[in-house]
Amino acid sequence: MLVLAALLALLPLPSATVACASHRATPFAAARSSLAMLRTEPFEQTRRAQERALLEAPQADLRRFLSDDERARFHAYRRPRWMGGLANLLLQGALLALLVRSLGARIYAACARAQERLAATLATREKLRERLQPLSRAMDRLWSAPDWPAALLFAAALAVVEEIALWPASLVFDWLLPRQQGLSQQTLARWMELSMLGLVTQSLGLAALAFGLWGLMRRVRRVWLWLGVPAGALVVLAGLGDPLSLQVRNTLRPLEAGPARAAIESVLERAGVQAEAIDVMNARRDGESLDAFVIGQGPTRRIVLYDTLVEALTPAQLGAVVAHELGHLDRSRAARALAAGATIPLLLWLAGLLLAWSGPREARAGRPGRASRFGFRDGRDVRALPLLLLAAWMLATAASPVANLAARDRELRADLFALDLTRDPASLRGALLQLARKNQLDPAPPALVAALLYDHPTLARRLGLVDAWEAAAARGER
Repeated sequence: MLVLAALLALLPLPSATVACASHRATPFAAARSSLAMLRTEPFEQTRRAQERALLEAPQADLRRFLSDDERARFHAYRRPRWMGGLANLLLQGALLALLVRSLGARIYAACARAQERLAATLATREKLRERLQPLSRAMDRLWSAPDWPAALLFAAALAVVEEIALWPASLVFDWLLPRQQGLSQQTLARWMELSMLGLVTQSLGLAALAFGLWGLMRRVRRVWLWLGVPAGALVVLAGLGDPLSLQVRNTLRPLEAGPARAAIESVLERAGVQAEAIDVMNARRDGESLDAFVIGQGPTRRIVLYDTLVEALTPAQLGAVVAHELGHLDRSRAARALAAGATIPLLLWLAGLLLAWSGPREARAGRPGRASRFGFRDGRDVRALPLLLLAAWMLATAASPVANLAARDRELRADLFALDLTRDPASLRGALLQLARKNQLDPAPPALVAALLYDHPTLARRLGLVDAWEAAAARGER
């Protein structure tokens, strides 16, 4: 995956559950209170203290729910996966450092030679050259130089090198290991298809980013304004296109009438949330894991359930899972989307400072000089792209513990909302246990692994919240 994509993923972007729920009066007092809490409306001090006590409830003793053999098997499956995740993180950083020091310059030189060979080939094909001349002239004007083919090839090559370096680990941990554990029926051809699609998408994306960023740097001074503001606006609006892209990538079918659909519609009615559709996604072709999410905004909102989830859970448990996802539909998500949009210009401004600082002293003083120790002459040289990617990787890695901590808190609050809405702790508890068993979740990952890689609370933490809520309800506090 691209480092910039990983960085954006750590930002509070409008992701797969972006929505703004519409609410109406319901007869469920506890659900109204919890929904109002999620919408950041003022609450009495006592209720806030009760809520904090629940969110900080002790972890449950997993020996009540999982056998020793189950816990050992889940840990044995997850341990190599999170070790692979940490190794990938370090490999990514080492590769980017190597690109900055020497490999990037060699790749750019190869791309420049490829441009020369392409120009020589076109020189012998007059008709083709004449047809491409309008495009070539337009690109020359946009890039302000004739070396844009080498720049595009360079950016795409960086994405290819990074993805190929990570492919072996991905093949083992994302394809082979799940198949050996019976968690996936995905064929090697399907894995290769998805990998190649991701590679092409990321190569084109990084090439377009490099062309836009450095092309503007050659023409205007405030790149953070000219590129950052439109890009930030697109980030804010990105959630509107999610339902369409989801249907392009997957096959969706409406959930048929029956107990499961009735349970979900009851939950939607209680929450006062309207959805365009309740769909089932064909997830089994890529794995046996269980999941569900709410996607889209306003009239495009959809409830999407994995087909594996519908088969594994009871109707009441499905209702609890959907109630959890509805717990993410709070006003603060819109605020996080706006914050994400505002972050893009800030990051581009910081990138400009980094590129200016990393250039040679002569370039910083506005005088021509030799190349910097990183192999580029100034910030307008596209050969600075590896340095920018390395900085993004460092920022993303440093920010991941904070981002994951905030994500885990949101997940616990969504669990609390689901409990207040359904008033059915047994169903949420059963759904969490089924998710843990089918997905083979590690019940107790190391603290460092959880901080860097886990954006969901541990099973023990979530079951502890359910136990605490059940006790509070028995006392009449919920």
